[in-house]
Amino acid sequence: EEVEPEGRPVTSGYISSRFGQRNDPFTGRTAYHKGLDFAGREGADVLAVGSGVVTWS
Repeated sequence: EEVEPEGRPVTSGYISSRFGQRNDPFTGRTAYHKGLDFAGREGADVLAVGSGVVTWS
């Protein structure tokens, strides 16, 4: 099922990695990234902007 988020999951912060081809920060190899990564301050609130499951935090 395709999910389309609405809004930003953090009120402040920035997109630290976009979807698409990138160098994987763990392996150093080129790989397809399936989502957007947001960076924010430690302890900041994170809001759900669509249905889904948190797989890593």
